[in-house]
Amino acid sequence: VAQLRAVLEEREKAGDAAALAELYPALADALVRMGRAGEAVAALRAALEARPRDEGLLYALGAAYERAGRSDEAVAQMRALLALDPDHAEALNFVGYTWAEKGVRLDEAEELVRRALRLAPRSGHMVDSLGWIRFRKGDFKQAVELLEEADRLTGPDASVLDHLGDAYRAAARPADAAAAWRRALKSFGDEPPAEQVAARAALERKLKDLGAGAERRPVAR
Repeated sequence: VAQLRAVLEEREKAGDAAALAELYPALADALVRMGRAGEAVAALRAALEARPRDEGLLYALGAAYERAGRSDEAVAQMRALLALDPDHAEALNFVGYTWAEKGVRLDEAEELVRRALRLAPRSGHMVDSLGWIRFRKGDFKQAVELLEEADRLTGPDASVLDHLGDAYRAAARPADAAAAWRRALKSFGDEPPAEQVAARAALERKLKDLGAGAERRPVAR
C-alpha cells in the first residue's frame, strides 16, 4: 500500500492518466485485502473527483463497495456506469449476479447476464452467473449444464465449484456435489486470504452436512 501510494503521488504530479487508471484500482484491491475496504472506497471516490467519467475507476468503486459489504451502493454504482456505457459487459454481469445472490429480480438479472455473454461469450464467470440464476429459478438441470461449462472455462475456481456443488446436490447427485466442493477447497491453497476464510468454512460445513445426510439414509437391502 505504501509503495502504491508513493507511485500514485509521482504519477499524479506527472499527469500520467493511463498509469493512474491502473494504480488506483490496484491500491483499492490491496486495501481490501488488508481488511481496509472503507479506505479503498475513499481512495477511489477521491480519484473520481478528478476523473468522474473514468470507467475503470467507476467499476473499481462498485467492486470496492461490494467487498465492503455495501451491495446496494455497489449495484447503484454499476448502474451509473451502465448509464455511461450500456455495453460494459463486466458491469452487466455484476448487477445480474448480485441480484441472483439476493434472489431478487431474477428475470432482469438473467436478461443482463445474457447481454453480457453476447459481448463476452467465452467468459467463464459470466456463464457461472447465468448458471447461478437458473439455479435460483429452480432449473437445476440447466444450472448443472451451465456451471459445468463455467468450470471448463475458468479452471479450478472456488466460487464456480461451490455453485456447481450446490447444483449437483439439488439435482440429487451427492457424490458429484462432494467432489466439486472438495475441488473448491483445494483451489484455495493452504493459506487462503482472510476474505476467503468464511467461504472455506461454508464449504466444509456443506461437506459435513452432506456426509451426515448420507449416514441418515436407510441402507438398501
